[in-house]
Amino acid sequence: MSAQKERRNADKRQHRIVPVTLTMVGEGGEPISEDTNTVNISPHGAAVLSYLSLERGRYLQIRKGYSTKPLLASVCGWSTSPYQQKILHLQIINQERPQEDTKW
Repeated sequence: MSAQKERRNADKRQHRIVPVTLTMVGEGGEPISEDTNTVNISPHGAAVLSYLSLERGRYLQIRKGYSTKPLLASVCGWSTSPYQQKILHLQIINQERPQEDTKW
């Protein structure tokens, strides 16, 4: 990725803590959920604190608080926080995601 594109993407990120629930399907078909918080958000994704071990490309649902409509997301990668907690980098992939002013 070019430095200019990285700078544009960073400009759209908002450092906000938003309570969210991550939900995925386990190997046995059972739902696995985690209540957590975002680290930052953008119109097309979020960085989320997580204890889940998810590989890149894994699909999951992200739901803000108690809202009724989950968003479908894909894991783009992960990093580690200064407190050694995993940060999942998620891309929102369904079309009903928040637009430019990001209604998180």
